[in-house]
Amino acid sequence: MDELENYLLDIKNQNSKIENTNTDIEKSMNFISEQITSLESKITYPEQERTTVANKLSSLEEKMESHDRSCIKTCVKICNLPKRIQESKKDLYDMLIKLSKLIEIDLQVSDVRDVSRQYLKKENKTSNLTVEFSNTLIKVISCLWLRIITNVTQTIS
Repeated sequence: MDELENYLLDIKNQNSKIENTNTDIEKSMNFISEQITSLESKITYPEQERTTVANKLSSLEEKMESHDRSCIKTCVKICNLPKRIQESKKDLYDMLIKLSKLIEIDLQVSDVRDVSRQYLKKENKTSNLTVEFSNTLIKVISCLWLRIITNVTQTIS
């Protein structure tokens, strides 16, 4: 009988140890669950922020494309114009007006919204000029005259 009591006492001790271990495991699981919940909330915010940034970026890209399309409507690139040292905006406008007179277009400074030089390489003696006209009609007239003069020049040569 003593043996049986010892055996029962031993089983009770083992049961108690198992209960303590289970309690410790349950506490650990609760702690890990809280940490996972905390990490999920920390991950959710950057994901929302990334979505917001992606939407803003998409909106900006659309605005840029729209702006580029509107610029294309009124812009012309004139290639291989000679460079000058210390060239100012006024010099570029004057060069454009002289060029327009050469091709017999009555272009006024008010017809040009902006003119800028595109520098390619420093060693080049020429570079391109980008001209933004105030409206598309002036661009069309200028381009037509340039094509007519180019065609006439090519047929004469």
